[in-house]
Order: sequence, then C-alpha cells, then structure tokens
Amino acid sequence: MSRTKIILGVIGGVALIGGIGYFFYSRRRIKGIENWNMVSKNVPSAETISDMKEIMLSDGSYVHFFQNNRFFVYSKKGEDKNMLSYGYYFNGGRILQSDKGKVIKGNSVIQNINKSKETF
Repeated sequence: MSRTKIILGVIGGVALIGGIGYFFYSRRRIKGIENWNMVSKNVPSAETISDMKEIMLSDGSYVHFFQNNRFFVYSKKGEDKNMLSYGYYFNGGRILQSDKGKVIKGNSVIQNINKSKETF
C-alpha cells in the first residue's frame, strides 16, 4: 500500500468524524436557541439582555434563561444575590429539570419557576 493512500485514508476519516460531530453540535445549538426564543412567547415580560432573558418575579427574585438551555433563579439583583434554583429548561420554560434530575412540568413558566424554588 502506498504512503499516499494511507495519508488520504487518514484525512478522509478525520474529515468524516469532524463532519458528523459538527452535524450533532449544530443541531443541539439550534434547538437551544429555539427554546430560548420561546421564553419570550411564554413570558411576555422577559427582557433580553445579550445572551440571556431576564424575568423579575413578584417576590423580587430574578430568573435568567440562557441560550444553552440553562436557567438560574436568584434572590435579588446585585452583588448580594443568592442562587435559589438552577437547571435546564425545555419548551420555553414549560419544563424545568434540576441538575439532580427532578422535573417540573406546567403551562405557566412563572408557576414552574416558583415551584423550582421550593423543590430544587
């Protein structure tokens, strides 16, 4: 077998693996952005700030939804904030999942967030 064939085989294999990896990475990223955009539809008061959507709750706490399907709930804005709950969100916030696997489902994103503060 010639050296040229071996080199071309290695290059082709690397290109194939890279192409497959990029395909799965790009599909995941697009899905996250779609979920992130749904937050505005599900919660009209959501304010877009660079790569996150921020929602202020009635008790003064804040929720940050990020494009990578992560959410964080803080007790208040500023330096003295405490994290109350965090995890992943799906379907624009209608499904919340903690990092420990607990899941909250409901049609109201705000109610889901309030439950997450007690459950997560």
